Amino acid sequence: MGARNSPARRSAALLVGAASIAILGTFLTLVVRFAPPAPRIFSADERAIVAKRTCRDRAIARLHDPRSAEIDSEAVSATPDGFAVVVRLRARNAYNAVRVVTFACSTDPDGLVVRSLSTLP
Repeated sequence: MGARNSPARRSAALLVGAASIAILGTFLTLVVRFAPPAPRIFSADERAIVAKRTCRDRAIARLHDPRSAEIDSEAVSATPDGFAVVVRLRARNAYNAVRVVTFACSTDPDGLVVRSLSTLP
């Protein structure tokens, strides 16, 4: 019974316990450091800005001379299934004349995916 509580056995148990705590602490530090960040939730205003920018970029890409594009007006409104955006642009056409073009666009609720893009008369 005396060998069970010997000082050598107690110090060995303390050493094993301290090593276990050190290993666990290192593991938890690595898990916290390399864990992916929590996803950010965007507000409705931020998603509307993204929808407007996404539609504007897609509309400009459809112009004959995208570098000549100037934004005349933009309007965005929330719909039950995403956003509706109307963009009015001035740009040069194939005859080098400045023309006004109005695009209507609808996006997903996040404003990232354009569902439809059409030219209004």
